[in-house]
Amino acid sequence: MTITPFQKQKQIERDLIIEIGGNLFLSKGFQGFSLRLLTEKLNMPKSNFYTHFQSKRELFYAFKIQEYQKFHEKFHALVESQICVILEKLTRLMRFYMNYAAQDFHRFQLIFATQAPPFEKFGPIEQEFNAQPNIMIAELVRIIQSAISNGEIKPINPLHCTYFLWAIMYGNIQTIDRIKSGRLGDYLAYENYAIEEMRNYLKTLLVTTE
Repeated sequence: MTITPFQKQKQIERDLIIEIGGNLFLSKGFQGFSLRLLTEKLNMPKSNFYTHFQSKRELFYAFKIQEYQKFHEKFHALVESQICVILEKLTRLMRFYMNYAAQDFHRFQLIFATQAPPFEKFGPIEQEFNAQPNIMIAELVRIIQSAISNGEIKPINPLHCTYFLWAIMYGNIQTIDRIKSGRLGDYLAYENYAIEEMRNYLKTLLVTTE
């Protein structure tokens, strides 16, 4: 399908709204965000904004979808990498997730944990966001299930194992941010310690040959 110059320009405009709007959500939060400030920064009338988004709420979820897709592309590339040993693959994925959060915890929280305030009516972009499965959880379940089928991991509930690993990672991510922001010590040293402890847990799941 051929894209006309007008359609291309509208896509560029939409992408720019998401980029600048996302930066405002990161700096101001959902409640502090204003369309007036956004349109001033973009030097465009509000009518242009409303040709792309019904509300700031819809823009918020468009930004979350875009950022989550970027994260998933990198995560999926690791999943599909030629790392055959299950312990090393899971360790690499856990380290990637924790490093991603540690680099910009505020962005991580906005994408993975922050929801817009309750609202009676959802727009199409928010509906699209809510309909998306948690791809990271699904990928980990698939990896663990495959390792069980291949005889690498003992028979366990792969979903429960995934939730347990995710809970440990998320808790450690918050701890790392407190150490980093409060200057309470070497957060990288703690991150390495946390990952090593998670590896020790994973080792208990491995099938060993006598």
